[in-house]
Amino acid sequence: SIRSTSSFNSSETLRKGIGSIEKMNQIRPDDRTLEELFQKTLAAMDLPADKMKMLREFPSDKKWDIIRDRDQVTAKHPPQYYIDGLKTYIRGANLVPKALTLKKKQPVEPSTQLLSSLEISLRTNNIGWVHEFLNTNNKGLDVLLDYLKTSLEVMR
Repeated sequence: SIRSTSSFNSSETLRKGIGSIEKMNQIRPDDRTLEELFQKTLAAMDLPADKMKMLREFPSDKKWDIIRDRDQVTAKHPPQYYIDGLKTYIRGANLVPKALTLKKKQPVEPSTQLLSSLEISLRTNNIGWVHEFLNTNNKGLDVLLDYLKTSLEVMR
């Protein structure tokens, strides 16, 4: 049976969160629920204040489109994937004898692909993903700096 937008229980919809939008059969919820979901979506996007203000002025249908589009964006890889990859390159570079590294004036090509993918992930994933990458357990920034330092040493 097809539900009307008025049949949504807004507290139930919020409890399920943004990730449950597919379960709502893509039917736009009531305006109050839509606004609450939209605020969560904006918070996850971590946009500058002027951009957030502009988006808040959008009509409800456009806001719903943004919520659905953002819900469909999923991280290709978790932060740990990039951290483990960078650590692997650091360990590998430290194991290679200096004589062999003199022949190579640039880091291994796959690491370039990893860095490119990491850059895209840092730019496009929600702020929660970035916080996870940077948190005290993962120390993503420290690992990235270690990688850059190691790459610089290999290139010398």
